[in-house]
Amino acid sequence: MRKKRITSYYITETLKELISYLIQMEEISKIVFLDRAVSYFFEVDPVMNDEVLITSRREDKYIKRNVLYSNYIYEDQDERLDKYTKLTGCKKSQIIFQALVNYSAYLLEKNDSFYLKLMEKKR
Repeated sequence: MRKKRITSYYITETLKELISYLIQMEEISKIVFLDRAVSYFFEVDPVMNDEVLITSRREDKYIKRNVLYSNYIYEDQDERLDKYTKLTGCKKSQIIFQALVNYSAYLLEKNDSFYLKLMEKKR
C-alpha cells in the first residue's frame, strides 16, 4: 500500500468547485484525483503556464489563488514534485495548481457530457 501524507495548497474558488464536481462525476476520492492530476502533468504535459508562475499580486495576469485546499498526497508523488521544484525553481503549490488545471481540462475535453452537465448545473 502506498504511503500518504497531508498537503495543503492554494487554488481558486472556481477550480475548487470544478474539482468537487469532477470528483463526483468520476466517482473517485480527492487523493485519487490529485494522484491522477500529478501523473497526468508529468507524463503528458509537464509545462508550467507563465500566469501560474507570477507571484506578484500587482501583476495584471496574477491568478488569485485564495482558497486553502488540504488533501492527502502519496509520498512517491510528493517526492516527484520535490525533484521537479529543485529542477525548475517552481513552487510545489504552483505545480499542483497547474496539474489540477490541466487534468480538469483533460477530463472536460474527454467527456463532453461532464461539460454539458456542468453548464446545466450553472443555470
